[in-house]
Amino acid sequence: MTRIEYERLTERQVKGRRVRILRALTNGWMTIPAGTECCITRKFQGYSLTSDKCSHCGVQIHISRVKWYDVDLLPGPMVEP
Repeated sequence: MTRIEYERLTERQVKGRRVRILRALTNGWMTIPAGTECCITRKFQGYSLTSDKCSHCGVQIHISRVKWYDVDLLPGPMVEP
């Protein structure tokens, strides 16, 4: 994704879209490895992402303010977050 694409897309257009994380993302609680697929839940000062639930323990990751250059939009229909 380029910066121009990021700026042109509205929250309505990207909410529910799937993305692949291109590099490891870290916040105060966890590190999400590169290659993880997530769903966009919001676009405000970057993307807010939610991962799928873990099949073993049920943990679901939420992270916000992810920059446009850290994700790759995946083709396909939007999903309900």
